[in-house]
Amino acid sequence: MNLFSKFPKKTSGVSLIEAIMSIFVVSLLIYVFASISRYIDLSSSNKNLIHAYELAQEEIEALRSLTFDKLVQPADNNFMNVAYNVGDWQVVLDDTRHVYELKSPGSLSGVTGLQLLPLGDLQNIILEGDIKILSSGSPTGWRAGLYFYYQDKNNYYQLSFSPNNLSLIKKVAGVELTLYSAAPATAFDIWYTYKAQISAGNIKIYRNSVELASITDASLSSGKAALLGLNSVHAYFDDIKIDGTLVTNGDFVSGPHDQVADGWERLGINDLPAGQTTLTIQDHNSSADIKKITAKVLWREGNRNREVSLQTLISKYGLHLK
Repeated sequence: MNLFSKFPKKTSGVSLIEAIMSIFVVSLLIYVFASISRYIDLSSSNKNLIHAYELAQEEIEALRSLTFDKLVQPADNNFMNVAYNVGDWQVVLDDTRHVYELKSPGSLSGVTGLQLLPLGDLQNIILEGDIKILSSGSPTGWRAGLYFYYQDKNNYYQLSFSPNNLSLIKKVAGVELTLYSAAPATAFDIWYTYKAQISAGNIKIYRNSVELASITDASLSSGKAALLGLNSVHAYFDDIKIDGTLVTNGDFVSGPHDQVADGWERLGINDLPAGQTTLTIQDHNSSADIKKITAKVLWREGNRNREVSLQTLISKYGLHLK
């Protein structure tokens, strides 16, 4: 007699206990996943909130550094006296040369690349850099070059070039004026060195060490320097110098590859989803000697509009009242 004949043989299939355990495990995993997703969403939301607050505070501080006569309502409502990076920038290899690539976003117009140099405001400088325009991905209408004395999108000097034009443009209080224009040919896939030497209202422009022009203009006396790309240009930049000396990682050897250059990072309004800024400057209680400043940062989270708003009062007599 088989001693085990009284015990039922194991049959194929899933027992009730196994099914319950499986349901429990799946439910637990769903709960954990939902909790993690919610935590990630909350973390992202908190980061956006902190970042927006920092941008609004930065604008308040930037306005406090201006002379009182500059505190007038901007026509376009944008933040004043601050600059933000624009575009897709990364360190890549061009043969054996480390370079900074501005990738073309397609066929967008306007400023599609702006990379601030890792420096503060500058004055009386020599700004220099090598630029190569790639034939692949540079649509008709492209321009590239350098910004200097860049204060905000309404106040700067712009040295830029296209296939058959090189120009120096100034923009002050939103009004643009061409200070110099020439027609040197520019070929694709060839390096050119551009330099602007600015000293006490005199601006000298060079290409490949050849002086092209000397212009007198003292509309702006200080500001930031930046690399520039217009109208979806696909460009390489290298050997970025101030006063003949490489800026931090200005040869981009330190990388990191396929990322923003080390030391060149800067959080800005473009790091918030659908980020925008608005600025309101008005007399406080009908007094022209006191300005009420309202700086707002707006962005989107999912289907919600988010906003941070900071206010301050600035007196003509140098008192920050709030």
